[in-house]
Amino acid sequence: MTDQTHAAQAAQVAQSPAEEANPKTLTASVLLAAPHWDPAAFAADFEDDWGVKVEGIPSNPGEPLAFRAMGSIIVVGMNPCEIPERMAEAHAKNNPDWEGATEAALAHRAHLVVAAIAETAGILENARNLVRAVASLTLSPGVLAVDAATMLFTPEGYRNGAALLVDPEAVPVMNLVAFGTWRRSEEGATCGYTAGLAAFGLPECEVLECAQGSETVRGFLANVARWQLAHVDAGEVIRGGDELKGGIRAELKPGAAFPEYETLQFTF
Repeated sequence: MTDQTHAAQAAQVAQSPAEEANPKTLTASVLLAAPHWDPAAFAADFEDDWGVKVEGIPSNPGEPLAFRAMGSIIVVGMNPCEIPERMAEAHAKNNPDWEGATEAALAHRAHLVVAAIAETAGILENARNLVRAVASLTLSPGVLAVDAATMLFTPEGYRNGAALLVDPEAVPVMNLVAFGTWRRSEEGATCGYTAGLAAFGLPECEVLECAQGSETVRGFLANVARWQLAHVDAGEVIRGGDELKGGIRAELKPGAAFPEYETLQFTF
């Protein structure tokens, strides 16, 4: 995200961490121009993309589709209404690289809710399965945007991020976590945060008062988030008190962008 002047602004445009996250159940939304979708067409796209046949396609598109895929239960249901509480508009602000994000949020008239529920899949593989399903849904007619990781994606951008999954060991971190930067003052050093790790039962991460620019801070946070997701199933994640290469230390403290929560903070 682009630099903001105050921590309050950073908190406003990022979704606060969930208080009771269930890392084995993940969700995303697909914004539609109209309340129509074709489950059979999605099933064909999903099989073409990932080589998995979708069973149990409902005859009525208004009924939810639920199927098993790679250790997860994937559920797709249509809501013939806008996402409540203007959340899509709030999340549109988290993607300054897409000038049309707010326009897409305002234009949607229905949305698909997508859930991935881990059955035998681990936490990371379940997340991959959510990304796979949403990526295939972006091929559906009338898709305006994807609302995931507290950010609005272009359909093409989300699908491009999911292309990493041709490698079964890849971590599609950009589809799962949002990264923001801000400054305490116009001349202040760079601060940054993640939004999305809480869904995996992990603390969000922050960099505070860094002399480096926004790109460096976002890159660092993306690498940390990628590590956390890659090791979440084994429990070998970075914790408060750990020291990284280069003497960078992680501390668990009350958050700056998220004052009500403890975040894993790094200073370098």
